[in-house]
Amino acid sequence: MEHPDGSDAHAVMDGDPHPNGSDGPDPNIQKDEDEDKDKDKDKDQDKEKEKDEDQNDENNDGHIANTALISAAFEGRLDIVKYLIIDDNADPNMQDGDGDTALIRAAFQGHLDIVKFLIRDAKADPNVQGTGDTALIWATLKGHLDIVKFLIIDAKADANIQSNGGYTALIVAASHCRLDIVESLIMDAEPDPNMQNVIGNTALILATLSGSLALVRSLAIDAKADPNIQNNDGHTALIFAAPDGHLDIVKCLIIDAKADPQIQNNHGYTALIFAANDDHLDMVKALIIDAKADPNIHDNQGSTALILAACYGHFDVVKSLIIDAKADPQMQNDEGNTALIEAARHGQFHVVKFLCGLSGTDTDIRNAHGRTALSDALQRARQFVIPQCMTSASFLAIEAGAAE
Repeated sequence: MEHPDGSDAHAVMDGDPHPNGSDGPDPNIQKDEDEDKDKDKDKDQDKEKEKDEDQNDENNDGHIANTALISAAFEGRLDIVKYLIIDDNADPNMQDGDGDTALIRAAFQGHLDIVKFLIRDAKADPNVQGTGDTALIWATLKGHLDIVKFLIIDAKADANIQSNGGYTALIVAASHCRLDIVESLIMDAEPDPNMQNVIGNTALILATLSGSLALVRSLAIDAKADPNIQNNDGHTALIFAAPDGHLDIVKCLIIDAKADPQIQNNHGYTALIFAANDDHLDMVKALIIDAKADPNIHDNQGSTALILAACYGHFDVVKSLIIDAKADPQMQNDEGNTALIEAARHGQFHVVKFLCGLSGTDTDIRNAHGRTALSDALQRARQFVIPQCMTSASFLAIEAGAAE
């Protein structure tokens, strides 16, 4: 096939002499030019490599300086910390493999002088979080009051930052009974007292669990913490205090903090149900007299404070619930059992006698299985319970049948 100008078209494709008759570019000249370009490229690459090596050296030096800074801060070597910050330009906010900074390490160890230098001279950030914990949280955990005060007053550290577990400095202080730190945080940092950790506990709930009245008063009165916040299980501070027998804390919560005694946890238990179940008579009286707790609230199984107290034979509690709180003795749980039936079933004969002596007690109520208090009691101790139920129609019927 011929090119329009008369030359062979294949000559161009096959690298033959140029169709215009010239021999084309000299391949040796092209080769020399390519070699020169390659040399220039190699030079550029060498320069870039040298630049990268210099940068790596600087980075390595910086890494070494930063690592040394964190170690020196941990060990309390202020002289080395100053040298590394001033002369080596170490980064005060650099974090190690655990996420800790020099400030976090110094706060953890209680090195106040280093903490002050890092904040004032190195301008370290007090709110950097390591594995979720700030310098303030660590200082609180270790009980370093002087460092806590410096961080919140001078460094303006954020007291509401939460760790990975949802702990703030205030929650940590309360859970570890650090009253002095709790008071300092409330006075100087004004933290949110109602923040919750991952399982829903507040500083007030944890203070209640610690049994410290001073902590509870500081949080409930001074910080005005909400006593009705519930954790993930539905527990409030009051619900926690009741079964543990902390009467002074219960009174503080219901009188000073105005805690709601009717709140129920995820199982339907109130503070009164817990107190009655555990036979805390003083607690029961405080709840029904001072807090006006409702004795007829039932849990998820339908049991009231009275039913549970009768079941376990807590005689004085039963009397207080009936006399002081006007609890309804006819209420039935999910099985249809009244307080009287539960007392009879479990052989709590002194409770049976008391309940049967009440003018409004119906001894003929049947449960879901058709049984009465008397029929259950007969299985337990016929000779003791029968005289207490002599006026019962069901008992008379049984006796009449027996006589025949």
